[in-house]
Amino acid sequence: MVCTLGVLLSAFVPDIYYLYFTYSILGGLGRAFTYSPGLVIVGEYFNNRRGLAVGLATSGVGLGSFTFPPIVEMMFNEYGFSGTFLILSAVTANFFVCGALFRPLELHRQLMAGDR
Repeated sequence: MVCTLGVLLSAFVPDIYYLYFTYSILGGLGRAFTYSPGLVIVGEYFNNRRGLAVGLATSGVGLGSFTFPPIVEMMFNEYGFSGTFLILSAVTANFFVCGALFRPLELHRQLMAGDR
């Protein structure tokens, strides 16, 4: 929520100094709160090939860092400053969905045992 709120507020800032706070501090803090639990959950779910699982999970960061800048630049040209940040806040709102899917391993085992 912190990341989405920071990116959403960035669409309405009147000055670069506010953008430093909204996008850099709020958005960055929210991304840190999102990234760490994802790695912990991956580490809990995989015992045998934990290194491979964490490596695959973190490879998305590199792929996103490679593909997102040209996409964001195209959005800036097409939708302008505010429109781009509104779209980016919708993209970061998907963190809610991912966070809702995080379950403790014991709960997952109980749910899987109930399906049999």
